[in-house]
Amino acid sequence: MAHGRKAMCHPVTHTPLDLLERKYKERDEHGRLPHHWMAAKAQAHTHILAFVGVQSIGLNIEALITRDNDGETPLDIARRSGACAEIISLLSLTPEEGCSLGWKGMLRLYAPVAYWNNEMAKWIRS
Repeated sequence: MAHGRKAMCHPVTHTPLDLLERKYKERDEHGRLPHHWMAAKAQAHTHILAFVGVQSIGLNIEALITRDNDGETPLDIARRSGACAEIISLLSLTPEEGCSLGWKGMLRLYAPVAYWNNEMAKWIRS
């Protein structure tokens, strides 16, 4: 990285954020993003699924309205495949709403266990 600065990294995985952002924007042969596949496989709610959902949207907010080769958005797939209510609600956000909420707001609303775990960790470190 230029001028000796360290790349900004994900707080949990320590993966450089620019790499994660690129990966969350890559499409497969069906024109699907990781968000489309998450929507197809999200029938049962878990705290990790909620966290991954928020993380993926935070890394590619435009995925909320991105259509695959069949013309489906992640929300279309989630509804068709019987995804859990929490993921359908998260994928129902517009990019503008997601930007307005930001990562912290989305975590607090859609992945509260991850949000409070992070807040507790910050408090312990202080």
